[in-house]
Amino acid sequence: MAQKENRKHLRVPVDWPVVILDGTGACNARLKDISANGAFVVSDIPIQPRKQLTLFIIPDNHRTIRAMSEVVRLHIDSSHNNLSSCGIGMRFTRVSSADRQTLKNAASKTFKAKKASLSKKIGRALLAHLGLQPRP
Repeated sequence: MAQKENRKHLRVPVDWPVVILDGTGACNARLKDISANGAFVVSDIPIQPRKQLTLFIIPDNHRTIRAMSEVVRLHIDSSHNNLSSCGIGMRFTRVSSADRQTLKNAASKTFKAKKASLSKKIGRALLAHLGLQPRP
């Protein structure tokens, strides 16, 4: 049975580069979804829960965003040809007002683009199912 999620904020699927800084060094990763309170990152390096980090999020066509974060969960997936990837759930602990607005704008733009793309795909599939041709 599927488990119900108790999320307060919508998660927007993205694929943005992110740099994770932990006080001892930095690593590159990919941000896979984002919400008002946190993000899900995929990295080659496991980062343990409760670790405090700084994320430098690099959204498409926007300036870099700095977000102080805490790791809330870690999932290690080693099922792909002995290569490990780590899914890291992060909660934002501090984001400036300007960075929060940039984050909101970037996520909104990405969400709208994905929604429009999906609508077009559904529309084409429906037309094909009905045996109709799209308008030129």
